[in-house]
Amino acid sequence: MNARRFGATGIVKRFGPVVALNDVSFACERGEIHALLGENGAGKSTLVKILAGAQSPDAGSLSFDGNAVTFHSPQDAVARSIAVVHQDYHVWPDLTVAENIIGTLRRPPQLGAFVRSRTMRREAHDLLARLGIDIDVDRKVRDLDAAEKKFVEIARALAVDAAFLILSWRCSNACATPITVSFSSPTGSKKSCASPTARRSCATAATPVSSAATR
Repeated sequence: MNARRFGATGIVKRFGPVVALNDVSFACERGEIHALLGENGAGKSTLVKILAGAQSPDAGSLSFDGNAVTFHSPQDAVARSIAVVHQDYHVWPDLTVAENIIGTLRRPPQLGAFVRSRTMRREAHDLLARLGIDIDVDRKVRDLDAAEKKFVEIARALAVDAAFLILSWRCSNACATPITVSFSSPTGSKKSCASPTARRSCATAATPVSSAATR
């Protein structure tokens, strides 16, 4: 498996007179897990939005596999195998669980002009099973509780086969609901990353997904 690297150098972001980020650099290689900690207003979410293509920096640059890249939209980041689970909910309440997981970040499976709903539902079910979650994929997302909605977002990130997964949420949310995500290693074995006590051991595992968790 080829090593992959995603990073930012000298990032600056201003909102009027407020400097949210000043000369911030970050780098993550495949198989690594990083935790970005800071008080409210420290600029964590702003950095995540820049890494995800939701905002553009005023100065600095992003790089992927050693090459400079420019993200004009979140779709550009997804095309580079970068997926984000934001601390605020990014779900479509009137769509089903399967439609949220499979049909939003990538094109759903199709047969001609028709969506292959059975395939989409099976893929969504399998992704939730990787997380150890049993949710009816035909349920409307508006009927889910807060934790279930967050699992739908994580499954959606896994649906694009992300090489880099960024989890951004408030510490109170993360601590209240333990979340375990399993990844397959190059040898086929499973590695799991859960609460902060587990992340330290997972950080040394050669997993095919890198994760940057912010709080």
